[in-house]
Amino acid sequence: MHSQRVVVTFILLVVFAGTNFGSCQSVTANVVVHDAKLEVVVFSTSVANQYQNVTYEGELLVNGNKTFTIQDSEFYMIGKITVQDTSTLIIQNSKFTAMPIYRDSIVLKDQANLIVTNTTMISKSQTSFRCKLHVYNDAEVNITHSALEKRWEIVAYNSSVINVNNTTTQMIFYGADTASLNGVITYDTSTAEIENSTIESIFVSDNSTVSIRNSVVKQVRMEGRRSGSAHADNATVDIICSTVEYINAMKGMPILYVEDSTVTWRANFLASSSVQFTRSSIAELIAQKNTNIILIDCYAESIETRNNSNVFVGWHLPLFGLVTMHYTLVPIVQTIITIAIVVMIIAVLVFLYRKRARRVQREYDYQPR
Repeated sequence: MHSQRVVVTFILLVVFAGTNFGSCQSVTANVVVHDAKLEVVVFSTSVANQYQNVTYEGELLVNGNKTFTIQDSEFYMIGKITVQDTSTLIIQNSKFTAMPIYRDSIVLKDQANLIVTNTTMISKSQTSFRCKLHVYNDAEVNITHSALEKRWEIVAYNSSVINVNNTTTQMIFYGADTASLNGVITYDTSTAEIENSTIESIFVSDNSTVSIRNSVVKQVRMEGRRSGSAHADNATVDIICSTVEYINAMKGMPILYVEDSTVTWRANFLASSSVQFTRSSIAELIAQKNTNIILIDCYAESIETRNNSNVFVGWHLPLFGLVTMHYTLVPIVQTIITIAIVVMIIAVLVFLYRKRARRVQREYDYQPR
């Protein structure tokens, strides 16, 4: 009985989709599709435009340089979407609910593309794991003006690209010692650009590059999460005009540049990191294990160094340019400058007093007796 309903439902869907392929009609319907694996060549590329509510069970394969669009609809995906062979998946003006049977919800590979615009993506994993969007082999993800709710993990491998703009991820943070995975993870030589967004977590490993601009991020971790050799060898992170609660570098030799930003809790570097903060503020800065940090025109409430690490502070001064020194010398220099200023003030006051006294004396000497 169940199999008959499945077959009938699927036949009606294909017939209806075929008769409406290419039309601009708006049809209200609830569609349920059950199938183990169905390619877009059969499953009409415009089906999501024709139905307001679609539930798809199984694996949806987009291949052969095709484009599959989910638009103006509520799309429930029970299973996995695989996009490959330079194909494109577009999700716009929709509510996309992912219910993966295993961990993977969407997989991109072989220069495939995912474009998400004005969409709410909801994770409803049937296990305790998060929904994963895996990006391989020069594939690219562009998410704009959207929201990722509950448990989402976007992972880039190889030379893949992730662009996130004006997007938020739901904050489910368990503290600095527990790795929360909601957000973006980069491996190999992949790149990610986060702009005007609110992201819970960003993990950076291997030789990947991440740029964060005008955003709010709960935590940035420059470390390897995979077992084996994965670690932040030459990973590079730029944080510009953003607010980050927690920064942590654990392995390798990562490079971090922070400008016009705020670290509201802690920046902890436990590797041979190369770090520079410019015109930024840090609540707590910890440098360990041969790390060198430069603070230029910055404010740090607390600085701690361990195991041959160094923190240098600098200021751009008129006539002198950039002047830097070890942070431990700052109190001494401040004391010397304070004493010098006091001495200069006293000297000026004495000079003015003596000058006035001489003038008064001359006036007195010229008075007729």
